[in-house]
Amino acid sequence: MRKTLYPNHPHENAAIRTAAGSKGRLKQNQSGMTLVEVLVAMFVLAVGVLALLATQLRTVSSVREAESQTVVAQAVQNLMEGMQINPTLSAASGETGWVNKSYDAYNKYIGNSVRTIAGTTTDTGNNPTSFSKSQLADEQIQRFENTLRTALPNAGVRYVICRGADEMEIDSNGNVDAKCTGGPLMVKVLWQVDSEQANAASAVKSNGSNIVYTYQARVPD
Repeated sequence: MRKTLYPNHPHENAAIRTAAGSKGRLKQNQSGMTLVEVLVAMFVLAVGVLALLATQLRTVSSVREAESQTVVAQAVQNLMEGMQINPTLSAASGETGWVNKSYDAYNKYIGNSVRTIAGTTTDTGNNPTSFSKSQLADEQIQRFENTLRTALPNAGVRYVICRGADEMEIDSNGNVDAKCTGGPLMVKVLWQVDSEQANAASAVKSNGSNIVYTYQARVPD
């Protein structure tokens, strides 16, 4: 039996209005993101990702620089320790009982001449059961050069052992001033890295497209 709607029936009209109002509200609340909003969200996400990548690249570059500086410092320290166990001793004048210590075995490496490390690893080819002072000095210098060559394969590495506390400098033409002006005996190292692969903020100087780093230490008396 079919149910007849009475237009004047209060309960029937209230139910119809309630159902109609609910459907209207559901349709009104159902809304999605527009294309412009999606594009803006993607742009913000891309900017955040690029900033994160840039930070990561700077972090990696800083870690590499710290590692190279640590290796150079360790190589210099090892060389100086080798020099200390291979000195030339002579009696001091008078009857003081003191002895003079020098590094005559390293005379051909000590001076104003800046040495450039390049090419492949070198080897003396000798394995004697005992070394003379000069042979031990040669072996230590070659180990020092090989360490720097391995640690900084793509850098122009230069070093000098001389007297002078000022840091080495390099001009735009690649000429190096060792600053050997007298004073304490120093081991000085200078190397260059392409500016695109380095964090310029931590470098001491720049030379064209290269970033210049230096390290030096005093040989104990």
